[in-house]
Amino acid sequence: MIWLAWKTIRAGMLKGSEDAKPASFTDGALLLVLNPKAYIIIALMFTQFLSPSPGGEVASVLLITTVFTMSKLFAFSIWALARQLDRQPFLRH
Repeated sequence: MIWLAWKTIRAGMLKGSEDAKPASFTDGALLLVLNPKAYIIIALMFTQFLSPSPGGEVASVLLITTVFTMSKLFAFSIWALARQLDRQPFLRH
């Protein structure tokens, strides 16, 4: 959050007709790694769905991790595909 706040403060304002610089892959990767909401969601998923009985922890962790990863892969792929199909989806009138 501090990194995001720092980047926002340092960004400044656009002058005239300058185009905004699109976020890079590195920006997205850093945001993904530093996103505290993701860690909270993962912790809540494990506390909600992980069985307290002994013996099934590894299988449960693998199942939860696989389902979470596949759902995010699907969602991010759809988002990326939509972005590729329409270069400026939010600037239309």
